[in-house]
Amino acid sequence: MKKSEVTWADGEYANPNDEVTVERVLALCPPVPAPVEEPKPAPAPVPVPLPEPTAKYTPKPKPVVVPEIPGLRTDRRSYLIPNPDETAYEDFGLCAYTLLPHMYPSQNSGIYNRYVKMHQAFKSIPQFEKQERRGPDEVNVLYWNLKRQAFSENAYKIFDMSHGFYVQNYDYQRAKGFLDQCNLNQSGGPYIIAARGQLTGMSGNDPDQQELLVIDLSRVHEDAFKGVVASFFHRVLKNQFTWKDHFELNRIQAAVSGPASGQKPDVYLLKWVNGSYAVAK
Repeated sequence: MKKSEVTWADGEYANPNDEVTVERVLALCPPVPAPVEEPKPAPAPVPVPLPEPTAKYTPKPKPVVVPEIPGLRTDRRSYLIPNPDETAYEDFGLCAYTLLPHMYPSQNSGIYNRYVKMHQAFKSIPQFEKQERRGPDEVNVLYWNLKRQAFSENAYKIFDMSHGFYVQNYDYQRAKGFLDQCNLNQSGGPYIIAARGQLTGMSGNDPDQQELLVIDLSRVHEDAFKGVVASFFHRVLKNQFTWKDHFELNRIQAAVSGPASGQKPDVYLLKWVNGSYAVAK
């Protein structure tokens, strides 16, 4: 036992002889406990950032492919310049031409305004693209004659010009040649002429060009041009059998005159008879 662990304590007690005896009593002292360190507070937990919520992936819906309906065609428009451009697509289901009979006297004239309205109607038809889902033979195309110079000088913006540009750069000389071939009166117009083949180099000896459909807008107000064109190219000449023997003239007449607010164009057939085109009886 270590000295540091004991103490001496004096105690008194009486004995029979009344003597006081002092006795030293050994007393054990409990060890002094070591100082207890207070527990250090636990470090605050480092917050762990929650993962960013990932956006729910929504797959794009697959395009719905509408099956082609046999016998139906689509309607497109395109600009026409002299050969060889016209022959690039020579197998259209239908070739139609907007023919302006003669040059306008001035941009302030009523004729110029009618021609501008005609081009607005022309542009209501979707533009033809070379990468069409349908083949050319399933496309009914509507042409607007332009001078080659208009293309060469505006190659990068030719499809985005003002309506006046297309009237001012219209190939009136070429249109006159088409009208001469068809023996049409050139005092009125505009005209739309539809054929099963191209008008360039046409001949009555070609079975595809023995009939021409003429839509004469001479007596139609220019505000009704768009309705006439839309009706003709969106509602008629869709069926591949329309051209089998002849145009369904009654059907065309009724459809074209519908949306034109009472303005009824003259619609008739031209047939190749004795070396020239004449109105079919």
